Amino acid sequence: MYVRANNDCLFWRVMMPTPNPPSYLPFVKNEALHQQYDYIRKYYSERESDWFSSRVYQYLNEKTMTRMVAESIEAVLLVYEKLQHVKNLDGLKTSVSLLPESLTMPYEEPLGNK
Repeated sequence: MYVRANNDCLFWRVMMPTPNPPSYLPFVKNEALHQQYDYIRKYYSERESDWFSSRVYQYLNEKTMTRMVAESIEAVLLVYEKLQHVKNLDGLKTSVSLLPESLTMPYEEPLGNK
């Protein structure tokens, strides 16, 4: 819904016109990555604009997705900031341990529109 409603977002300005990037992960083949990029471009560029505005989002509705994106950004920035001040990472098993409990709690249901 966001991509459809925002014609000037990064998706349309960057992802649509940019050639497929190489895979920087040794376990992801270039062909597989490029196929997924092509599917994503096709999916968003060929659907009728009202196709998903009227559907029920049973897993994540717009409110929950917006919250998830905002909290994910907050978590990444917090971890990045904390890692700038850590001298020794030997005992760190997961960066999630650097987050406050409020960012690791599960969301309350319902997450979607059902």
